Amino acid sequence: TPPAPSGPLHRVLYVATARKPLSREELAALLEKSRLNNERDGVTGMMLYRDGLFIQALEGPAAAVSDLMGRIRKDPRISSCDVIDEGDAGERIFAEWRMAFRNLDDPGLASHPGFSDFMNTPRTAVKSLPSDPANYWSTLDFYRRQL
Repeated sequence: TPPAPSGPLHRVLYVATARKPLSREELAALLEKSRLNNERDGVTGMMLYRDGLFIQALEGPAAAVSDLMGRIRKDPRISSCDVIDEGDAGERIFAEWRMAFRNLDDPGLASHPGFSDFMNTPRTAVKSLPSDPANYWSTLDFYRRQL
């Protein structure tokens, strides 16, 4: 269980584009480091990955989430990072996960009922993604319930 945040719980939902698609090994290394850092900082969340596109929700103490977003924006593997939704929250959605993860490049997932159309189509620009945060939250919730 993550430590209780000092101050309000803060949540950020963002989309990031990798400079190049990451291999399974690169994703595994990224997740391992993220989970260690998140445990240390009291951050929980969920990441979806597909064809170089990350959709991630982070939640935790405001300072920790802000610091993490700063590191993500400076990561040389990332070409763009756009916040879709952000604000204080009353309780954690992803309390049980230092970082839940789903690699949506798995061909079996694309045919799964409920697989999001916007995750089923490779995107080359963030502007081709939906602008309504509800699209992202419902997709994250779908995969959260699958874990």
